This record gives sequence, structure tokens and C-alpha cells, in this order.
Amino acid sequence: MTPFFHLGGEPYRIFILKDLLGTTRAVSVTISYLMLHFLSSFLIWITAAILILFLMPLSILFYCFFIITLLVFGYIIFLFIKGYQNGVTKSFASLLVSLPFLNRFCGKVENKQTILNEIDEFTRELYRSRKRSFLSANFFEYLSRVVATFEYYLILKALGFNPTFWETFIINAGLGLIANMFFIVPFELGVKEGGLYAILVF
Repeated sequence: MTPFFHLGGEPYRIFILKDLLGTTRAVSVTISYLMLHFLSSFLIWITAAILILFLMPLSILFYCFFIITLLVFGYIIFLFIKGYQNGVTKSFASLLVSLPFLNRFCGKVENKQTILNEIDEFTRELYRSRKRSFLSANFFEYLSRVVATFEYYLILKALGFNPTFWETFIINAGLGLIANMFFIVPFELGVKEGGLYAILVF
């Protein structure tokens, strides 16, 4: 268990992998996994938004909202791809130390430029030199989210509801979005349950 949703387990992953891969590559692998996980999430949310546009009766206001959502999520995916192409560690570290309350660490970041460049190079390697592995990892991550939809489908059927698979997919995607929005809740206590209740009610 990690204290917050998707946060807290990264140092442990690096610690476990460093003896096998070396610290720099272990950091790169952990960052790549995290980016892949969030990239898959945005692809799922885009799919759900498209399904909503085609399957559900929407007012003009909500239609415009989901169109804007598609554009925003599409741009975020574009940023993820750029991150894989150019690396994110160095630029993210520079962004952090530019903040007023973190600028005192600027010197330490400058001293780590070689390591940051090496981490970014390993991240770029996955996309540039092993694109088939990159695409396969994304495909199977996405597919696992689709397969997980069957759990909610079977539960809803057992409770007497009669949803289609695609309606259940939208429910699953909405639940994932709510869980990510409330990542700050310690140990996700009540987030999934509350999110599922809200989706089913509204």
C-alpha cells in the first residue's frame, strides 16, 4: 500500500531494480512505467468520451464540454509522446527548482545534470529504438483496462441491472478519472466506493 494513489511506490521500485539494472536505468524504467500508466488512462478516457458523444443523448452544453475534453486529453497525450521523444526528467527537475519555495535546490540540480541527461536518454531509447516494445506495452496496458470492465459488467448484471458493455466501459473510465482526481485522499479510502456510487446515481 502506498500513502497516495500512484504515489509513494516509486522509490521502492527503484530500490528493488537498482541491483539488477543500475540506479540510473532503474529510475528511467520507473518513470517510463509511470508515464505509460497515465498515457493508458488518458487513452481510456478519450475512448469513453467518444462513446458518450455517440451513445448518449446530450445537450449542446455537454456536447461542447466533451468535445473540449477530447481536445484537452488529446493535447496531453501529445505531451506524453513528446516526453518519450525528448525525456522529461531534466525539464521537470528544472521546473521544480524554478518554484519560489524550491529554488534553494537549484545548485543541487545543476550538479546532477549528467545523471538527469542519462536518465532521459534511457527514456528516449524506449520510444526511439524499441518502438515495437513501446507500442506493445501501451496496447496491453490499454487492453487490461478493457478486460477489467467485465468485472463491473458482471457485478451490475448480478445486481439486476442490464447495462451494455460500452455503458459499463464508460462507468469504469469515469471511476478511474474520479480516483485520479482525488489522489490526495490517503490510501484511497472511500474514493472508489464514493466514485462508483456517484456515477451510478447521476
